[in-house]
Amino acid sequence: MKRLFTRLGIALTLVALVLAGFAAPNNSAQATDPDTFYGGWPYSVPPKGHLNTFVPDGLALGIYQDLLEPSLAMFVWAQDSYRGLLAESWGFEGDDTYVVTLKSGAMWSDGSPVTARDVVVTYAIGRLRNFADYTYVDTVSQRDDLTVEFKLKNPSTLVERLLLRTRIRAAGTYGAIAEKVEAFLEAGKDRADADKAEWDAIAAEINDYRPEKMLSSGPYTLDLADVTDAQLTLRRNEFSIFKEAKFDKVVLYNGETEAVTPLFLAKEIYYGTYFFPQPSERAMLDAGFTILRSPTYSGPGLFFNYEKVPAFQDVRVRQAIAYAINRAEVGAVSYGDLSGNPAKYMVGISDSAVPNWLPPDVIASLNTYDYNLEMATQLMQEAGYTKEGNVWTKDGAAFEVELLVPSDFTDWVPAGENAAEQLTAFGIRTTVRGTPRTQQVADVRAGAFDMSILLWGFPNPHPFYAYRNMYITNTVGKTPDEKGAAIPLVQTVDGEEYDFSALITASGAGIDFAPQREAVTKLAVSFNKLLPIVPLVERLGNTPLLTEALEGVPSLDDPLYINAFGQDSYIVLWIMDGTLGPKQ
Repeated sequence: MKRLFTRLGIALTLVALVLAGFAAPNNSAQATDPDTFYGGWPYSVPPKGHLNTFVPDGLALGIYQDLLEPSLAMFVWAQDSYRGLLAESWGFEGDDTYVVTLKSGAMWSDGSPVTARDVVVTYAIGRLRNFADYTYVDTVSQRDDLTVEFKLKNPSTLVERLLLRTRIRAAGTYGAIAEKVEAFLEAGKDRADADKAEWDAIAAEINDYRPEKMLSSGPYTLDLADVTDAQLTLRRNEFSIFKEAKFDKVVLYNGETEAVTPLFLAKEIYYGTYFFPQPSERAMLDAGFTILRSPTYSGPGLFFNYEKVPAFQDVRVRQAIAYAINRAEVGAVSYGDLSGNPAKYMVGISDSAVPNWLPPDVIASLNTYDYNLEMATQLMQEAGYTKEGNVWTKDGAAFEVELLVPSDFTDWVPAGENAAEQLTAFGIRTTVRGTPRTQQVADVRAGAFDMSILLWGFPNPHPFYAYRNMYITNTVGKTPDEKGAAIPLVQTVDGEEYDFSALITASGAGIDFAPQREAVTKLAVSFNKLLPIVPLVERLGNTPLLTEALEGVPSLDDPLYINAFGQDSYIVLWIMDGTLGPKQ
């Protein structure tokens, strides 16, 4: 199968551009245990926090859950390949079968072996929890103790990441409930009609299930006795196959950015994936931290409500807005000089992914919408607007809009405020309305906005997810009375009709990348011409790492730094495989 992320040279060049240089150690004494890795994560404290990891309101340890319940493999973005965790080998057999062979000798923390049955049980519970994997998977079965067969009903390359990044849970913990699921399905019962009540009862059982202990196959274990309001401790799993892990313990401090910042500055936390304001970042650099600026493959973008504001239905208006906003300025205001790159190619996917999906001649033809007020003015005039004073008007009405921003997103608020200031200066009078993220999402779904700052791109290596997020997730409401952004999903570009819903489906269909690339190219070219959304900035991480407390921190040419750090954590992988260790 042809791989699309194999340009390692390009990837490593990007690393050099997006990572800050390593700070010199100051050799200050650490008030920490040298055999412990200290991180941070905003987990839920018991009794709300619990050990049923199928239910999202549990402890919810994010990237660190891989230290307890690893997935089959982890993706290495720069190489477009996977590195096995519990899996020894994996791949397609024909068009409708995917096969995974587990590593021999893997064990759970009670000394029992990790087998194919654990994978089958994980997916039996996954049916109850509506795993996205079942968009593509028909059945999951074991060929032998170490081999799992996934029969596909909808073959797609998209299924590989879902299967390999699903964390595997222990049959010893969830097997009894999984057996009820299997018996229900083997009896040919219907989940939707006559037997729905029985299915719902099994689903309620898994939702209410609270294991007393967690069986771990990763290098560490977790006991609720080690969880407090302030911190939790992961202790070494003596049975784990990941014996290379060098830390005896991993301690995670609880809290969001504001709570953990003092702990970073006191050097009581070594690493965290939080977004820190520029003054905090400078203080951490002064304290001896390295700031890692790995890609997120996404960022804040300007979304239009096509139905509520008819002016946005005119492509010339949307293009004028793109020309009228200095995206470099938005990035500098929101993320500083190093943690936000202005969107360049304006195709809806990360600029770093563009060479992997689009032919060079297509890339050369793209309009990058460089900051150009003269071009913006020309387009507004062509759209029938005239300038009266400092405001564009049409048919006697001033162009005035409201921009919705999530008030609790410390990076998106300044992005929205700066974009609004620039648009107002250009003549589109823009007022910012801030509301908590949960309310913002509800308002967007209901169509109760003019413009909104939302996520463009997506932290997934396949463009399917970015285009689905922008066109579908933010366009179609959850219920019939929700309108979303009302982006027309069928439009004509240069005389050719584009069905975006069909193209998005085609971009992920089948296990052959060639037709997928054709669909992605059509999506990218049409996006570039229509600008249904204006990407503003691609956020880079500004994640601090206290290198002076660690041995083995890889050099800047390591391809793992290109990973989306919140999806395939290189820090977690380096803890698991022993790359990182305590300072001797």
